[in-house]
Order: sequence, then C-alpha cells, then structure tokens
Amino acid sequence: MGTTRFEDLGHGRSRIVHQSVFQSVADRDGMIQSGMERGVTQGYDKLDDLLVRLQESNKAAARY
Repeated sequence: MGTTRFEDLGHGRSRIVHQSVFQSVADRDGMIQSGMERGVTQGYDKLDDLLVRLQESNKAAARY
C-alpha cells in the first residue's frame, strides 16, 4: 500500500512524496529485487519529460 502527496514549494515548483508500506521486510525486499526501483525511476523520468513539454507549450501559448 502506498500514499502519494504533492507539496507546493512555491514559484511553480512541487515535490512528490511517496511512501510505500509493506507487510514484512521480506515483502519489501521481494519488491526491490523485482526491479521496482528501475520502474519507478523510469516513471519519474517520463513525468519529468512530460512536465518540460507542458511548460514549453504553455510558454509558447503565452506568447500569442
């Protein structure tokens, strides 16, 4: 189970805070060994790319 929180840092910046809770250390270790970390990192990389494109699109639209 997990909880994700978005924190407003001001000046158009945000922080994502995610906390995962596992029933046991073995469950946690199994998730890590499954490659979860790589998948999470790839997801955040895709989110970073999307946000950059959205920001660029908003800047271009503001010029018109």
